[in-house]
Amino acid sequence: CVQNPRNERKNPCLQCAATFKTKRRLSIHIELVHEEKKENIEIPKAKKQKTDKKDLPLLMLPNPSEMLTKRHIFDYIYSLKITPGICDFSDYQNYVMETVLYFNNLTIDKLSESSVQKLKTKARGLTASVYGHWRRSDKHRVGLYKKFQNNMQDPFDWIPELVHLEKNDNFEMPTLTEQKSDMKISKQAFSLGSRTYAKKNYENLLHITQKT
Repeated sequence: CVQNPRNERKNPCLQCAATFKTKRRLSIHIELVHEEKKENIEIPKAKKQKTDKKDLPLLMLPNPSEMLTKRHIFDYIYSLKITPGICDFSDYQNYVMETVLYFNNLTIDKLSESSVQKLKTKARGLTASVYGHWRRSDKHRVGLYKKFQNNMQDPFDWIPELVHLEKNDNFEMPTLTEQKSDMKISKQAFSLGSRTYAKKNYENLLHITQKT
């Protein structure tokens, strides 16, 4: 294209300083020069919109008769505004243990020592997995679920052992002489009017005798 001072205002190109004698030449100029440049400009790709990972509802603790999963535990703790990023490893492990005990309607003093140790081991393992996957999932719940096998729907495999069950293992069967002696005491208690005490002991002894 040739710039012509005499035709400066006649058919000027609005995108550059060139002018043309006819509109046809102007349109050809625009098509060949400016439209071609537009085609060569790379249009930035639209970023993929991240799906809202908070839409997935939280699972509340199930009924005691139902199975307790790892996701139940994580979601319950998450509903309390507690995440791996705001508390220490040991604190989160304690939250896991408290949640499991709450689900089973138990307190730690009712458990045998071996049962407490097993619970600590299971809670430590789940806490380690949660902390390990939390950063790799960009601190999103849905991403965390996917890092676990079966989307965190595996059961939290722990069966409580109560203290009284452990004591029963050390129970010694009384000898026949001791049984007869206790029966005499029970009869004397009846004669003295301690009916409640005697009845209770008599039922226990009767239960033991039937076992033998």
